[in-house]
Amino acid sequence: MMKNVDDRIYKNRWFQLLAVLLVVVPVTVKIASPIWDIDVWWHLATGREIVHTGSFLKTDPFNSIPPSYLDPNRMFLLNGYWLAQVLFYASHALGGPAGLILCKVAIFLAVPLLVFSHGVRKGWDFRCTLLLMVLCGWVSTYFSAERPQILSMLLFAMLMLLLSRIGYIGSKEDSGTVDHNLKPALLLPPLMVLWANSHPGYTLGAAVLVLYALSETTQHFIHSKPPANRTSLLKVVILILVALAATGINPNGFDAFLGLLKNEGSDLQSRSSEYMSPFAAWKDHGILVTPFFIYVALYLVTCGSRVKKLDPTFLLISLSLLVISFRSYRYIPFFVFGTTFGLGAALNSAVFGSSRLKRGCTILAMCSLILLWYSSARFFPRAYASLASPVNTYRFPVAASDFLKKEKPSGRIFNYFNWGGYLIWSLYPEHQVFIDGRSLSLKAFDEYTRVLWTPEWKDILHRHNMNMIILSTVDDFTGELYQVVNHIAADPSWHLVYCDDTTFVALEGTSNQPLIAAGELPKLMLYQQAASKAELLLRRGMNNPAVWQTLATAYSRTGHLEKAAEARRRASGK
Repeated sequence: MMKNVDDRIYKNRWFQLLAVLLVVVPVTVKIASPIWDIDVWWHLATGREIVHTGSFLKTDPFNSIPPSYLDPNRMFLLNGYWLAQVLFYASHALGGPAGLILCKVAIFLAVPLLVFSHGVRKGWDFRCTLLLMVLCGWVSTYFSAERPQILSMLLFAMLMLLLSRIGYIGSKEDSGTVDHNLKPALLLPPLMVLWANSHPGYTLGAAVLVLYALSETTQHFIHSKPPANRTSLLKVVILILVALAATGINPNGFDAFLGLLKNEGSDLQSRSSEYMSPFAAWKDHGILVTPFFIYVALYLVTCGSRVKKLDPTFLLISLSLLVISFRSYRYIPFFVFGTTFGLGAALNSAVFGSSRLKRGCTILAMCSLILLWYSSARFFPRAYASLASPVNTYRFPVAASDFLKKEKPSGRIFNYFNWGGYLIWSLYPEHQVFIDGRSLSLKAFDEYTRVLWTPEWKDILHRHNMNMIILSTVDDFTGELYQVVNHIAADPSWHLVYCDDTTFVALEGTSNQPLIAAGELPKLMLYQQAASKAELLLRRGMNNPAVWQTLATAYSRTGHLEKAAEARRRASGK
């Protein structure tokens, strides 16, 4: 009797909609954070440039480095995201930064809503649907940066949904497909064209399509399927080949494949935290993607217990995705979003007729939902404020940029790497930047590093005719004081004209003499900023010798000698 009551509750549409709401609310609150990703700004600027000029970028308009510095293997980035960039710019144009945040939220919510829709359509036990919705929504909260990659995550989920609806020859789950369903296969070419113009991640989708076609063709001959099945498979394979060919319909053609292959394992890639394993992220940075490990356990237990009943194609694709997600943090959402439809079918078959497994599924879903709400609780007070103040003003030089737009100093900029995108967005076309998150030149990055840390700083700036520095005094990742700060402080030809808690602006040369004469600031403020930033890093838990050494230097230069002595003692580990 109790079992029938439980089943009626889970089948009740109002209960299901309430459960969906209980997933949507915490995911929305956690994702709707102030803009913090450093790359979103050059994406917006590129979208703006494409819309205003009505054409793709032929060269990089935002950068002041010589064309000979540009890496040909990175040029696909100029137009490789154009459709996503136009979408982001349109969202920003319609609603400002808050509009961009809402666009991001809508993209991420689409995945758990797709899971809900597919589960209802296939008649899954709602316990299974709810569990997968919670895990997909929870995983998305760890990858909520405002960048075109989020479209790749959604489009990959849609691709895997289409493949699950096309069917698998060897599947004993779900409907026991014999003939492939051609209607969803017709959507593969337009989906891949859309994806190829939004993000280079379409190459992962192309790889999955190749695996699907090869596996299904192999199984057809292994299982000796009848001619009717051969005909439907042939049509699907032809549509897959059309979809693969259609990925060339983008500004870069097939260059993205070559560019990604050349960048695989490169020094630039090794510097990116996105490519660390989830285990390294946990060990080295304290980032534990809890829902990912819950999902992996669910996947291994469910598929391991039903391996003989699962389709080999699904197993091949899902295990491949699991391997790359273990190797690289950035592929976690692709594994979870991409396998959830196949896992849902297997999980639904597993719990069918088993009260014990249904209870287990319910308990896991409820525990995951509670943990999702718990992890989102501290974001609730911030949710409305994020829309009212949608830009993280500590992370970006908002006030300094406003100062430059008002005062209009002339000359070329040497800028902080993390702010290149924001400065492109806020200062172009009046000013270009030296470097930004696109990393179009390793040579420029090398010179950037030498300006920050070596006595060559002035020679490099003069080589590029740069007379304006927009920088932070402290490295946010290590707590070190940039050596160029000491160089600027000691050089009488450089003048401090702006300084706040985040940014300083220094000018050289006679072309900006009126601004220098009217508003030059004491260079002591550089060390006051350094002390403020280092103290903030300490409060955030970065208690290392570099931070204390920065404080020792800053306190010494600002006359706080007792504090400087204590900081030196801490820096030495005594």
